[in-house]
Amino acid sequence: MAKKGSHRTTSDPVKQFSGAPVTLSNVQSAMKLHPLLLPAAMLIVGVIGGVLAGVAIDRFLLPHLFHTSDGDGNPNVTKDNYVRIQPGMTEWAVSDILGSGDVVAEQGYVVDAAGNYRKFSNQGGSASQETGTVTPSPGHASEEITQERAWRNGDKAIHVTFHNHSAASKSESGLFH
Repeated sequence: MAKKGSHRTTSDPVKQFSGAPVTLSNVQSAMKLHPLLLPAAMLIVGVIGGVLAGVAIDRFLLPHLFHTSDGDGNPNVTKDNYVRIQPGMTEWAVSDILGSGDVVAEQGYVVDAAGNYRKFSNQGGSASQETGTVTPSPGHASEEITQERAWRNGDKAIHVTFHNHSAASKSESGLFH
């Protein structure tokens, strides 16, 4: 028969598991039992930090290194890179090859689940926008967005038209002449 009061419960999961509060001396004792615990934890944190830093550099820094404000001088505008661009590629995949590019024209129609819509167009310096509500509400969000981007290097250029964030068509000037 168990002694009265020998069953102990607590809301602190560390105390419940080990029976002792978390203190510096308890952590040091645990480290003596598991001397590789801290180096392993540091290695894991370092690897995760390195992966996150690599993704950040790949997605945000590298595409902008070869992009200038006037759109000229992108060394990624080559025949080989033009051939690599295929229908259905995402905007991210194309940007990984060519950099961010310049938006030359875009138009779209975006509707949220409540039926609120935004229709917009921006072509050749002329922009327009319209908002409103679709009745009856479609009950789901949808979008139809077409965007043309350009990448330039002197007299050479690559143009890609994206439909809903996927490459739909491409054209070039000066690459094969």
